[in-house]
Amino acid sequence: MQVSHAWVSRFIHFIHRHKDDLLLKWNNAMDSSCHAANSPEKHKLYFELLQHK
Repeated sequence: MQVSHAWVSRFIHFIHRHKDDLLLKWNNAMDSSCHAANSPEKHKLYFELLQHK
């Protein structure tokens, strides 16, 4: 099964149409810990470390 070129537009339309019904929820502790580890400062540090290698 191939994804059509219009799937992004349909998905965005779906999100806008159902925005009051959708909730953001972390499924488990791993999801929330990954979210907590994701920050602009940590990304900057990571790429600075890569440049020094």
